[in-house]
Amino acid sequence: MDALVDHVVFESVACPVVVLDRYGGIVRANHACERARGQTRAELVGRRFWGLFGDPVETSAVQERFERLIAGGAAEGHESDWVDGDGLCRRIAWSYALAGGEEGEARFIVATGLDVTEQRVAEQSYRRAHELNRRVLEVVPGGVAQVSPAGEVQIANAAAQEFLGLVFDETRRVYVSDFTGKTIREDGRDFPVEDYPVSRCLRTGEPQPPAVVGVTRPDGRTLWGLFSAMPLRDSERECPGGALVTFLDITDRIRAADALRASEEWLRAAFADAPIGMVLGDLKGHILRVNAAYCRITGYTEADLLGRQFLSITHPDDRERNATLVTRLMAGEISTAVMQKRYITSDGGVVWAQISVGVARDPGGRPQTFVVLVQDITERRRAEELLRESERRFRQLAEAIDGVFWMIDADSKEMLYVSPAYERLWGRSCESLYREPGSFSDAIHPDDRARVLAEIRPIPEKGVEVQYRVVRPDGSEVWIHDRAFPIRNERGEVYRLAGIAHDVTEHKHSEQAIRAMNEHLERLVAERTADAQEQSRILRSVLQSMGEAVIVADQQGNVMLTNLAAARFAGPPNPEPHSVESCAVPQYLFKSDGVTPYAGHELPLSRAVAGEAVDQEEMLIARHDRPERVWISATARPLRDESGKLAGGVLVARDTTERRRVDELLRESERHHREAAEHNRLLVRELEHRVRNNLAGLLGLVSVMQERMTDVRAFGRAMESRLRAMAHVQQLLATTEWRALDLRVLIDSLISAMDFMLPWLTEVTLSGPSVSIPPRRALPLTLILAEWLTNSCKYGAHSQAGGRLQIGWELGLAAGPQSVRICWEETGGPTPSDAVVPSLGTDLVQAFASRELDGVCQMGFPQTGARHVLEFSVCD
Repeated sequence: MDALVDHVVFESVACPVVVLDRYGGIVRANHACERARGQTRAELVGRRFWGLFGDPVETSAVQERFERLIAGGAAEGHESDWVDGDGLCRRIAWSYALAGGEEGEARFIVATGLDVTEQRVAEQSYRRAHELNRRVLEVVPGGVAQVSPAGEVQIANAAAQEFLGLVFDETRRVYVSDFTGKTIREDGRDFPVEDYPVSRCLRTGEPQPPAVVGVTRPDGRTLWGLFSAMPLRDSERECPGGALVTFLDITDRIRAADALRASEEWLRAAFADAPIGMVLGDLKGHILRVNAAYCRITGYTEADLLGRQFLSITHPDDRERNATLVTRLMAGEISTAVMQKRYITSDGGVVWAQISVGVARDPGGRPQTFVVLVQDITERRRAEELLRESERRFRQLAEAIDGVFWMIDADSKEMLYVSPAYERLWGRSCESLYREPGSFSDAIHPDDRARVLAEIRPIPEKGVEVQYRVVRPDGSEVWIHDRAFPIRNERGEVYRLAGIAHDVTEHKHSEQAIRAMNEHLERLVAERTADAQEQSRILRSVLQSMGEAVIVADQQGNVMLTNLAAARFAGPPNPEPHSVESCAVPQYLFKSDGVTPYAGHELPLSRAVAGEAVDQEEMLIARHDRPERVWISATARPLRDESGKLAGGVLVARDTTERRRVDELLRESERHHREAAEHNRLLVRELEHRVRNNLAGLLGLVSVMQERMTDVRAFGRAMESRLRAMAHVQQLLATTEWRALDLRVLIDSLISAMDFMLPWLTEVTLSGPSVSIPPRRALPLTLILAEWLTNSCKYGAHSQAGGRLQIGWELGLAAGPQSVRICWEETGGPTPSDAVVPSLGTDLVQAFASRELDGVCQMGFPQTGARHVLEFSVCD
């Protein structure tokens, strides 16, 4: 009975069933298997089961599964394609089960096949439809999501996932949000969940119109979307099956609208708070809108200005020009008009303004409104006027200067300014110089041009003075003294070169006349010098009277000769023989840096003895026994005998302390060049005055002496002492730039300068307070003192050994508080044998005292010597 039941069940099963032996052979097959294969049982029984599969790969896979099952492994199902008796390919899902024998071991395997062809076709159609839907959703602009009736997101495209922060939950098979963001309305108010379009759609079953929703992301960004919802209905039951949500990302549009509103607010604020005036006007010239700055400029309130005509507050003299510019703007001739005009303020005052006028046009290019920008330039106009006034005064000053004031650009060498005096001195027009700056140097005498250009090119870092000749177009020559100085900008860079040029032709001619006269007198003296001894004496006298220090050394480097000027620098002459290098041992001779002492072999005279020429080497003398520090310029040359062999060396040094001080003052005065220019002009006039006075005095002196002298030699000697006195005081005045001289310095330097004519060294005592002698008083006073000193050498204290000279002075006696009284007293000289008869010298002294000094002089000759008293005013 059980066997019958098994047979009925086996045959009645609708799916193919085969029984296999342990070797895979088919033992039994049901009727459904016959139908599926299109073969009879007789054709199937005995065949290998895996031989029923046509694909070799699949045949091999089925055999491997069978063998693993027989070996005790798990039963593994699989799906395979099976071609039935009609030639159709069917998809069969196979499963396997073991059937045991009496002893419990596996004897058979039952293979059951399930036809899943229609199921697999349906599944594949579903997958294709799903993929098509997915692709459609991805290309839909914006986000799309399907929401279940319970509000769960079942389907969402990538845009929706990104915008809403959706993540797929594999467990629940729905999308969940990865954040709990805040939602807001477009006006910033909260947007509750129950008011969402999808919530209302699920609740009412009706489509919902688009609504703007702002979603705040966890990173703080707010994304804006335009959401709408459509209900989904069951086609069979017509009941809500959820909702379809669609939305567009309008974040950029919202932000653009916000930016536009912010820009409009900014423009409104910028218009209202702009530091310059801003006005909008209609095409008829009426004021439509103004800002606070425009009200401040014009002095009117906004209410006063709105609706008024622009021209009503424009200065009458500017209205026509203003209207002309507006007409050109309207005609399209110009795009923007810029002008300076005057406004009549509310209190009747005048304000200068610079306005820029433009026209705002519609998209079609038609004018709509005027836009005017107004800047108050009243202060700038006032500053420009002050600048013009300053330039006018500068030109007046430059044109009033006796010399030529000029200025050039340091880089381009362009002539920036030259005063009108240029036309008088150069004989050329200023316009020609501006046109051709090179004509400035072309006019310099060819013999002087290279030297002058070397001085001022390149632009000097310090001031420079140079004299040269200018050749005028008519061939005449003018001597020019030119002082140039650099001008620096705020960074200390030289960007201009300025100068003042003076006509010194007369001064040059005067110098040449004096030089010619000196040369003539020297020729007369030389022609009448009979013997070499006289020549040697004169040469030694000249050497001793020189203001420059002279030191001579032999070929062994021993000092052979020094003059008195050298003693002023280096101290009293050393009577013992000594070498030049020994002068460096006290260490009071320093190099140009003022700190480094000289070694013996480095001294200029030591180098000259060795055969080297030294030119103008700066040295500092800082003796321990003297408080003053003296700067000198030393020039040394080797001495050679007739055969050219080195025979020693000579050093000539001059005191440059004052020059260095003057240089320092000059550098300081560069910042005050205008004052210096005026000072130079006065100095030149003073120099011209002095030269004329000196020449007049000299010519007068020559005229008087020609009348009194009959012997040429006597005339020469008499002239020599007086000329030396004149030259000495001129040198002193030139050194101090024609300022007042100290009386003690004047007397002491005069005695030192005339010591060449002293037969005997006499004890000289000077006593008196500090007294300043004006330049105009210095020359006659020097000539009087020189006359007394000459008489002392001939007849008084200096004519024999043992004589003494005492010179004292007092202030403010009989002639008034601004007078000085000088007493000259000689003792120890020869006793006068006869009464002293007034001579030429006496007459000269009296004349100088009365006419030049406005004073009185008493000359006495007691038995003890000579006693002279001179009293005069020190007022210039």
